[in-house]
Amino acid sequence: MKRGIFNTILFYFVIALPLWMFLAWFLWPKTKYVIAIIDKTVLFKTGQEHASLTWVLWNNKFSKTSSDLYRVGRDYFGFFPNKNKKYDLKGLERASDEDLEKLSRNSDMVYITDTYGIYSKEWYLAKNITERQRLLYGGLSAQDMLFLKKMKQKKKLIVTEFNTFATPTPEPIAKDFEQTFNVKWTGWVGKYFDSFDT
Repeated sequence: MKRGIFNTILFYFVIALPLWMFLAWFLWPKTKYVIAIIDKTVLFKTGQEHASLTWVLWNNKFSKTSSDLYRVGRDYFGFFPNKNKKYDLKGLERASDEDLEKLSRNSDMVYITDTYGIYSKEWYLAKNITERQRLLYGGLSAQDMLFLKKMKQKKKLIVTEFNTFATPTPEPIAKDFEQTFNVKWTGWVGKYFDSFDT
């Protein structure tokens, strides 16, 4: 009889465990951590290049304000796709020096996920075309670089991906990036696998 009661309680506990876990997550306090996410290659509202970062921030309850968790489709600087092949540009290119100073003061971190950008045929024809085409938006800008320098001066965390200062970043800005961060772009791109076991 006691074993039957124990098994019943255990059964309901296991069934209710996901609910308890969700309630614990829901009631867990948010941690404010302001990240300036820059993504210039957003073809879809899913924000493929920065979706994993936003997922980690959301699930670990890091917030951009004391109450708002990060959302993949809105909390970044860059290219914002709209309906009917329309788009908005909300990058740092139009930011004043004062705006960049304030952003660097308020941000705990900058994460540049992708600067490759959006090209005309890729956007309007929805195809990844290898032939040369017109750049709609992309590349590291002078204002992006100024922001990175301000973050570096304040000793804030800076994370960039491999293509941050590759094409289509203008050469003078790429050279400035190399000098500022003491790196050298060789043009090589590779992946490392420590095991091929499946």
